[in-house]
Amino acid sequence: MKKHHPILNRLYKLYDTYKPQSAATYAYLDEVIGAKFYPEDEILYVPGEIIDQIFFLASGNMVAYNFTDSGDKQVLQIYRENEHVAGQSFTRQIPSTYYLMVCAGSYALHMTRNQLDDVYRKFPETQELGRIRLSMAEEKEVRHKQLLFLPGIQMVETFYKEYPELIEPGKVLRDRDIASYLLLAEGTLRDLRNRLLREGLLKLPAKEGEITLKYG
Repeated sequence: MKKHHPILNRLYKLYDTYKPQSAATYAYLDEVIGAKFYPEDEILYVPGEIIDQIFFLASGNMVAYNFTDSGDKQVLQIYRENEHVAGQSFTRQIPSTYYLMVCAGSYALHMTRNQLDDVYRKFPETQELGRIRLSMAEEKEVRHKQLLFLPGIQMVETFYKEYPELIEPGKVLRDRDIASYLLLAEGTLRDLRNRLLREGLLKLPAKEGEITLKYG
């Protein structure tokens, strides 16, 4: 049995909430899906390369980013646990326009475009699952755009409640990276986060050995 079989089972349960698949489909996926732990930040693809793998984040984060004309890093998208990572480069097999980086401590399943095409050929019913995945990716883009229209304090609160693993400064992403994603100045992000922490609207994760009390 593959070491990542429990994660595959979690993935299949997630699929079943979208559109249940056959046991034969899952048995085939067992054979073709790979997995990797990333102990350090790692750039997987750079602009101009064709992204030929789809990823499923079992834990951790991945980031799509680019650089502005002035050389500043601009984070375009942040992916988290239980999300698929497959943009236009993968879907259309065209050169990527951004860097794709996996963050240290992440564990991801992966499958090549050729392997996915084989799945679609052998099990045509999985194509509907693929369309659902694409629609979810589009919804994620829409949510990001909607987030940017919120007032600053509300935007920062909403962001950190969706990505609580990023609240601790610098643990996963630097403040300047998150600020670029939210189109905020780094100092503004820090001030708003500190205000939300002081007011109890956000909470830092408990340190090892500490007890976090939950109310309500």
